[in-house]
Amino acid sequence: MARTGSVEPPRWVSIDVEDGPNGWQPRGMGQCDPHVVLSGEFGPASWALDPSFPRPTEATTELHVLVWERACSGGAPTTGRMSAPVIEYSAATVTIAIGVRPVEVAPGEGMTCPMPPGTPASLRLSEPLGERTLLDGGQEPPAVPSPANG
Repeated sequence: MARTGSVEPPRWVSIDVEDGPNGWQPRGMGQCDPHVVLSGEFGPASWALDPSFPRPTEATTELHVLVWERACSGGAPTTGRMSAPVIEYSAATVTIAIGVRPVEVAPGEGMTCPMPPGTPASLRLSEPLGERTLLDGGQEPPAVPSPANG
């Protein structure tokens, strides 16, 4: 993998190679953005602030967000399938990653990929937000949250 130098997704390119009778040979290439996987149980998700609630202030300790699963889910909401948030605090940022347990699909069946509306959730911060920037930690590098981010 290598960075493209772009500030817009995708920001990385990857090249697949395989070892064959003539040595290592290119097999394919593509563009991507790495994402964070919290565990084998949860797949990647993105989140954004819920616009139906007031914007956070310096005193905010509860965030109202919308969560999107990045995997194909047939348009199913993430209700009941979200992980607990993983929240990292620094002097300048609060980075939040959320995972989503994939929809179970019967063997041999596929899943369509329509994007459902974001699923509402609320998150508690262990300390006030202050002047820190909120970041979606479900991707690498973390980015400002936006609807269906990436």
